[in-house]
Amino acid sequence: MKLRFLPLLLCVSLLPCLRAQVPSLINYQSSIAIDGTNYNGVGHFKFALVSTDGSSTFWSNDGTGAGGGEPQHAVPLAVDNGAYEVILGDTSLTNMQPVPPGVFTNAAVHLRVWFSVDDRVFQRVEPDIPFTATGYAMMAANVADGAVSAAKLAEGAVSAAKLAEGAVTAGKLGPKSVTAANLAPGAAAQNLQASGGLVLSDQGNATNLVQAGFVKIGKMQVEGDQWTTFNAYGLSARTEALAAWTGSQLIVWGGRDQRNNWWVGDGARYNPTTETWTPIAAGPKWGGTVGAKGVRIGRELFVLSDMANQHRRYDSTTDTWRSVSSANAPQSVRSRGSIVLWTGAEALVWHPTSGGKRYDPVRDLWTSMANSTLAASASGSDYAGAWTGTEMIVWGSGAGVGARYSPATDTWRTISKVNAPAGRYRHTAVCTGPEVIFWGGQSASGGGATLRPGGGIYTLATDSWRPINTNNVLGRSQHFAVWTGTQMLVWGGTDLAFPNGVWRGAGYLDGGAIYTPKTDTWQPMASRRVPETLPGAAAVWTGTELYVWGGGGSSAGFIRKPFSNSGWRYALATDSWRPMAGAPVGRVGHTSVWTGSELIIWGGEPMSGSADSLVMNSGARFNPLTGRWYPISSPNAPSPRIGYGAVWTGREMIVWGGEGDLPVGYQTGTLNTGGRYDPATDTWRTMDAAIAPVPRSGHSMVWTGSELLIFGGHTNDYDSSGRSAVNSGARYYPQTDSWASMTSSQAPSRRQSHLAVWTGAEMIVWGGIGLIGGEGFGDLASGARYNPILNSWLPMSGIASGSTGIVAGVWADRTLIAYNRMTGVGGRYEPSSDRWEPIAAGGPRYAQSSYLEDLANAVWTGNEMLVWGGPGSAVGARYNPTTDAWAPMTALGAPKLSVTPPGVWTGSALLLFGGVTQSSVMTSATFQYTLTKPVYLYQHP
Repeated sequence: MKLRFLPLLLCVSLLPCLRAQVPSLINYQSSIAIDGTNYNGVGHFKFALVSTDGSSTFWSNDGTGAGGGEPQHAVPLAVDNGAYEVILGDTSLTNMQPVPPGVFTNAAVHLRVWFSVDDRVFQRVEPDIPFTATGYAMMAANVADGAVSAAKLAEGAVSAAKLAEGAVTAGKLGPKSVTAANLAPGAAAQNLQASGGLVLSDQGNATNLVQAGFVKIGKMQVEGDQWTTFNAYGLSARTEALAAWTGSQLIVWGGRDQRNNWWVGDGARYNPTTETWTPIAAGPKWGGTVGAKGVRIGRELFVLSDMANQHRRYDSTTDTWRSVSSANAPQSVRSRGSIVLWTGAEALVWHPTSGGKRYDPVRDLWTSMANSTLAASASGSDYAGAWTGTEMIVWGSGAGVGARYSPATDTWRTISKVNAPAGRYRHTAVCTGPEVIFWGGQSASGGGATLRPGGGIYTLATDSWRPINTNNVLGRSQHFAVWTGTQMLVWGGTDLAFPNGVWRGAGYLDGGAIYTPKTDTWQPMASRRVPETLPGAAAVWTGTELYVWGGGGSSAGFIRKPFSNSGWRYALATDSWRPMAGAPVGRVGHTSVWTGSELIIWGGEPMSGSADSLVMNSGARFNPLTGRWYPISSPNAPSPRIGYGAVWTGREMIVWGGEGDLPVGYQTGTLNTGGRYDPATDTWRTMDAAIAPVPRSGHSMVWTGSELLIFGGHTNDYDSSGRSAVNSGARYYPQTDSWASMTSSQAPSRRQSHLAVWTGAEMIVWGGIGLIGGEGFGDLASGARYNPILNSWLPMSGIASGSTGIVAGVWADRTLIAYNRMTGVGGRYEPSSDRWEPIAAGGPRYAQSSYLEDLANAVWTGNEMLVWGGPGSAVGARYNPTTDAWAPMTALGAPKLSVTPPGVWTGSALLLFGGVTQSSVMTSATFQYTLTKPVYLYQHP
């Protein structure tokens, strides 16, 4: 491989924050060519500042270079038609260290560069480039030491900003001239060095102390409750977003949101190294249900709109948008049916009905393509296309025809139909180099379509076809396909397996398959931890991994899916999936469980009071130590639902019951199905439904240590009054995946939304909404105790003036504590004496809430009951049963929510996720409440 570079430009940035010396940011532009051809794509560069003879290294991009040698780590940069640009010393770039100004105290400095296309084998670019002094540096060098005396300074010429560090000593300071307000950060810390004592700080990374030479040696807790908010950034849920790979980051932009199904104009960049999302500059926001297509052109994302003259370009290196010339531009680019390809020099935009255009990004110039003879169906989604290196090739439609377009000659030529596969729609095309693979799709663009499971391989040199093996692979349509270099990877799509016209029939295919043309064989992709396939999901190939993000919605004949903002990464080398970090969709009506190290949230509704609201069957795991969220896998997960129950067994989360879609037709109702989630393997297992109890929602679930106890609930969906409530129960044994009945003799009356706790020997059921006196429904002041060993109920004494109805409650060692947040009345129940006694007044009181979860939020810390949230103005309170007294939870930093989420106690903190803000916005923030504050200890060695 021979490398060639064109004349370059070294530009030294003059930043006002730097002193009068050679600045430490250097703008470097150059060009790279391989064997005489300008390189396009991501290049991997290493940089070093060396001596004239190259024997000494003054600086290298990652700090590892020495003796003129090659650094260990490279900086990935976009190369556009050979040209690239980098700012040496810009620490925002991967593997880039700052350039110390002292480098340029050396007599001669040269820039040495290494280049690689694969980040494995590097070649040095010769010769080294010498630095020449800028006018700024020359002027600084011409002033001799001591040449500027006090007599040559004008009045006021020397301001505080122009004084060098250490220039003003103690002997030159007047009495009391330095006040506390004039101390620089860390100045006081410097004076503590000699003491050798400990310094306390409320900052986990006290930079002023660290810079003064102190070392953090530990942490301790002090009294004082506090709230902390984790705002892990994540794009809002959406479908049909555009995605592109920059060479080091994933860009996701646009798409349709769930609230109004309109195209949105925001996006973000995902850094796989740090597993963080960063919002990008706001782009075009067209509104309506406008479609769009995108393609990466060099270092930019080229966004093509379905609205006339609304095309845009996004530059990921500068985080800026710019408009595209409207002269001769395509009037619209249909999101389905248009083919958009990048040739390395220009973008080709073609549609069988409206023809084609060519876009030159360097000149911002559109030109027309010659017309083809290919026809379009009414849908227009007839052809799949690929760039071969010299031509655009398109093929498909019901007739199974295709053509090749040469930009060099602006001509089309038809391709052979001999041995070509049957015509099809919504298939894919990938170019292997000498061949193009057309695969999958369906027989028609609309109703009555069947799958086309096979495909064909077209050889460019001979204009000939050969078939593709169909063994060991499922056909699919509307899928994603990419060429990895040796194999074709196919993912997602639909199976069209259900009869046409059934609204909730056809399904989406999870997972994918890998095709090897050399052996004409298929192999399945990994089946573990496969993300759920959603319509409109964005998919991108990075060169080593497949990224899948977002999606959702529905189309005729397909199951409707909630919109998602989860992402997954598939590594071809290990044949494995792993989740991408990012906050899950904000929601209400979900459940939360604590595993001992992670918070798991699942289900619920992503939109409050919206006609587009859909219940979900997605979830996520949160680690408080790292502050990161990861989605949990979806295969075998229970169907979407609300009003269900969830418990943690010590190994699994069990989800059962609730309200959601029934298995048959377009209907909703109560469910008697569920699932078991194991976070250690990130997998779901279904639960036996053959002898499960009757479907219900609003029931209680408690875990005894060996079995799940279910009681009560209502059997009709959306029955908030409790008129369809039941008083039956059941027992589930995870070890055998089996159910057993629960006696109804002396069971509590029919009820829902009641309190249920496990005492270590019994399940206590109390309160809720249900039948009163056989005449009406309302708040209940009754309950019973269930012994699973004896399979028997024991009635409880009533309470004359205690808590009734929907209560917040906990089991506090030997006592049940129940509190009604609407009436402000609570009670304590001792099973040993079967007696109730009232608790002190002073607890939080809230107005009526439309969400029952608001009224039942409580956790036991081991010493106190915490009650929080609600639509009122109060934040929450702590009840101490030892002193029979309430204390307010601090309002400082507390979340201000109109609908509060459920919470878990981790052993040291209360964790809440989601909810609705007082401005009616669904939030995806995580809130943590602790009873103590951390204080960090620093010591000077």
